[in-house]
Amino acid sequence: MTRYINKTLTCSVCGKSHEYRVLSSLTVFDSDLDGYTGGHGIYDIEVECPYCHNVSSNITAKVSEKEKNYILSDEYQKAFQDDRDRYLRRFVETAQRKEALRQWLASGYYWLLASWRAFELNDEKETEYKNHVVNSFKDAMIDDESVELEHMCTLVDTLRQLGRFEEARYYAESCMSVMETNNATDEYEYSVFRQEMALIENKNTARSAYRENG
Repeated sequence: MTRYINKTLTCSVCGKSHEYRVLSSLTVFDSDLDGYTGGHGIYDIEVECPYCHNVSSNITAKVSEKEKNYILSDEYQKAFQDDRDRYLRRFVETAQRKEALRQWLASGYYWLLASWRAFELNDEKETEYKNHVVNSFKDAMIDDESVELEHMCTLVDTLRQLGRFEEARYYAESCMSVMETNNATDEYEYSVFRQEMALIENKNTARSAYRENG
């Protein structure tokens, strides 16, 4: 069950306080292989300051001076004045902000949220956002960010949905090999990669729900 509470928080960027409707609990029963669960609960983890449009799961968390200046820039502020879907706008603009700061895992996460929302809205930019997810996670590996197996699951599934099967296969096989070496084949991620390999073999680009022992 999804529950919310009202909580007064002070934005670390503009210093203004506001009463936010904050997600307090989220129960998820099923998910797709890329983590998509449907419903707005997953989106509401991220809140937006109504004054400066800082978007974060922790609006009180300090940001660097560079990021603060980016948020307060005229270009960023203007981007929040259009009539786009509020979730889509929130995720796209924050993804671009994180990308500009070379925070690749964060940008990949927000591009992923944007791709899910675009899917729900039947927005033609869904494919573009998925490609951004791939690029961000690849850049994270290049820059030696702490890429975890959960990120690799998302990368593999996104590549598969894009029809980039050979790349998806390469990363899935590489991760499975490492997990086999570490005797970690009973982990959730290994099951995901096994399911991905079957879908890749069939050149299946459709969204696919996670199946235990799949």
